Amino acid sequence: MTTNNPDEINSQQIDNDELFLMQEDEEVFAILIASTNNNSKHDELLGMVAYAKYSLQKHQYVSLYKRENRQLPSKEVLKAIITPFKDKNSDALSSLKQSSDQFLKEYAKEYLENAKQEEIIQPIEKVIEKNTNFWVSVWASIVGAFIYSVVIALVILIVTAAIPDNKFARIIKILLEDNTTEIK
Repeated sequence: MTTNNPDEINSQQIDNDELFLMQEDEEVFAILIASTNNNSKHDELLGMVAYAKYSLQKHQYVSLYKRENRQLPSKEVLKAIITPFKDKNSDALSSLKQSSDQFLKEYAKEYLENAKQEEIIQPIEKVIEKNTNFWVSVWASIVGAFIYSVVIALVILIVTAAIPDNKFARIIKILLEDNTTEIK
């Protein structure tokens, strides 16, 4: 069945181009996911992220090409761009995987920092806020200062009693003596 309608021909061309792109993308996807068949969740996610980065790069290229040339790139141009990603040992694929691995590591680090904040620090802050009262803290400080002063006084008295002939003990004795005699 042949048609002379330009819209139908253009539509068929777009469908053929989309089918071509889908087939090419399936091959790249299979390579990226097949390289992660060792059942590691990290490797599986790495393959998916790498494929997403590949798709983004391809989309950005097509958009730039369309903007500069006012038309979509031909199959040959797209195939030239996609082909390096279909070789399992290519630098393009290796670079894509390394970039994806770095992206995942940075994401995991950021996630852990946020998780620590949410799971550890925030509950502690809530407990502190819930159990902290200004006046209770003031009274606790006063009692603490009083206990500290009593302990220091006891240490001074014990040291003075234990070593009665040192200068410090004599100073304490002078301070504690009752001055009943008046100076005339």
